[in-house]
Amino acid sequence: MAAKVIRPGALILAKMVGTAIRQLREGRLGRGRFAKVVLVGHSLGSTLARTVAAAHPAEVDGVILTGESSVPNEAAFEQMGAGIYRAADDPRFAGHGLDDGYLTTRPGLRATWFYHRPNADSKVIAADEATKTTDVFPPGDSYTPPSINKHIQAPVLIVTGEHDKLLAGARSSAALHDQEAPFYSPRAKLETVVVPGTGHVLNGHRIAPHWFAQAREWADRRVGGAAR
Repeated sequence: MAAKVIRPGALILAKMVGTAIRQLREGRLGRGRFAKVVLVGHSLGSTLARTVAAAHPAEVDGVILTGESSVPNEAAFEQMGAGIYRAADDPRFAGHGLDDGYLTTRPGLRATWFYHRPNADSKVIAADEATKTTDVFPPGDSYTPPSINKHIQAPVLIVTGEHDKLLAGARSSAALHDQEAPFYSPRAKLETVVVPGTGHVLNGHRIAPHWFAQAREWADRRVGGAAR
């Protein structure tokens, strides 16, 4: 198996999440001890989740990755990147004293890139725009590459939207499985779901409960009821 390639920034975050997992198991977070821990991430959060699962394989019982795949649409990311600018230049954050490292999306970008409008409520999109926050993005070469995924030893479920403009290729669950399977070991017992009529922000679409139910069934079956 190839050596792990985990960027320093991602490794620091992975260690932090790994510490939180150990505290959950030891009963130092929340109420009682957690026998099973499933990591769930979205977009960049999925990058972090699989980084943790690869760096600390014995501490993770399952991984659900949403809004991310091993084959991003690089051209789309570059195009969308042109719509991200200094938060200090955005009316929503004017006067907050933010330095140039804080970025946000230009007005209207979220509707264009994150949603499949026919299956999303316009009020939800408007609320997303009105409550957007700032982000600090790492350099492009800081993201954990998919080559580490073979180190993940827990079951993995990948969920993407049929109309996610930021991901390349697969537009069906079977096609997504064929695309992703080479990046994972057999121990990951990889399963995939492409949610129809949905863009990048899976939870912002009317059909979101569709994949919630599938993820819950997967967790009970692959990880066990103790994951509740």
